[in-house]
Amino acid sequence: MRRCVAPVLLHLAAVALIAASRETHTVEVVQVPVYVTRGGTSIAGLTRDNFELYVNGKPRSFEYFDVVDFGAGGGQVGADAAPRDVRQRRLYVLLFDLVYSTPKSLARARVAADGYVDRAGDADAFAVGTYTARQGIQLLVPFTRDRAPVRRAIQTLKEASTKDDPLHLALALVERAELAAPDRFAESESVQRLIDDSSIRQLALDPARRRIRDEIEDLGELADRLAPLEGNRHVVLLTSGFDTSLFHGAGPAQTIGRGGLGQMDRPVRQGSSLGMSDPGVGRAVKEMYAHFTGAGVFLDCIDIEGVRLSFSSNADSEGLSMLARDTGGQVVLNRNDLGEAMQTLADMQRVVYILGFHAADTGRRENTIQVKLRGVDGVKVTYRPSYSSTVPKTSTIDALRVADILENDIPQTGVTTSIAARGKTIDVEVPARELIALGRPANAEAEAMLYVYSGRSIVAFKDKRISIDAARADATKPVHVVETFDLPPGHYVAKVLLRVDGTDALGFARTPMNVE
Repeated sequence: MRRCVAPVLLHLAAVALIAASRETHTVEVVQVPVYVTRGGTSIAGLTRDNFELYVNGKPRSFEYFDVVDFGAGGGQVGADAAPRDVRQRRLYVLLFDLVYSTPKSLARARVAADGYVDRAGDADAFAVGTYTARQGIQLLVPFTRDRAPVRRAIQTLKEASTKDDPLHLALALVERAELAAPDRFAESESVQRLIDDSSIRQLALDPARRRIRDEIEDLGELADRLAPLEGNRHVVLLTSGFDTSLFHGAGPAQTIGRGGLGQMDRPVRQGSSLGMSDPGVGRAVKEMYAHFTGAGVFLDCIDIEGVRLSFSSNADSEGLSMLARDTGGQVVLNRNDLGEAMQTLADMQRVVYILGFHAADTGRRENTIQVKLRGVDGVKVTYRPSYSSTVPKTSTIDALRVADILENDIPQTGVTTSIAARGKTIDVEVPARELIALGRPANAEAEAMLYVYSGRSIVAFKDKRISIDAARADATKPVHVVETFDLPPGHYVAKVLLRVDGTDALGFARTPMNVE
């Protein structure tokens, strides 16, 4: 593939992520989230008896049935909010397309997303990313329920300036206080330059087919990274779409990329139409569907161009339907009010019915899924249309996994790790023998990522490298990492994530931290 989806942990070796993405593990339990809507509104009150499940065309009983209503009790984020089962949450990647979007539509999309995130309930966690021709998909922040770094990423479409934190979640108090009003960030010059760099320069370098295929491949890679996370996972692509006349073979197509200097029309070479039989694009689309359905991730698309008045512009929005169609995702089109469009998408996904079953050995790599309803008429049913017998493993350096462990206090068994706090100082302890056993080659190091939380917000971060050679000096004594943080009086939680270079081993610990 052209490139690997860029991880947020930029200081770690990308080769480890690429290698891990080639490894797989066997699926044992399959979950089928099902959304039932009528007129764009989610239908509640259905029971197990309303659902029929078919796998590879044959009736299949499901051992597990659950209903999650994200509109019930989904209040605002707060420090005292009760812990939520990670399976009962919505994970939204807000992905801003800087290649196939006009500056005006992108400005409206950012304002709408900023407002929606600010109002969202506690069951929703957000990640923010951009798609550019040069860098592919770049995640600016991983999933978090802390609204400040999410809104800052939406407003700037850049990583936070706190370079020390590889997750870009630890915002200083001054940055949290300076979240902008819509009229200050909607059409900023910095974002204009991002669009210009992504679109206009690439028009002279990449043929239209290659650019479309690149985006489709990158979306599939992103689905792989989301596969190990628990919850109802959605990639929300905010874009104006690409011209599907390329796929229909309707002669030279125009307006593939759009940039800050207005629309640039660039006809494609004669004879380069992209029918779905095209060996490159057609294969990429099918593989993308397999990535999303295998991972149990939905691809939703919101057309940020607004109401379309001509057939040629409708060809762009048709591309969104093609992308989402076989992932089980939703498409919201022809809405000038993009805030309403985002709310419509959330409303359609307010109630989710989860059907779970143990995966039998069918002898197939891809297995079809069909869900039917009994006793309910006039509704639309959406779900993952297939599942794969294997899914990719995720690297221990992937920011999405690291952030999920920290956010949800997910225990790790790779390295025994403990943490204690006294005032502003925290002390992390790790058995030297474990580090020595894991440390290959001899010059390997461990990394301790130290985060201090105030409620849901990360207010401080430090990173500490641990020499395993030093641990060998006296293997009978534990290794200590002691750090002091400059914090005002208050109640905090200190967390540490520890990893050893060249291994999949992770350690995690947390402790209350009271500063007087």
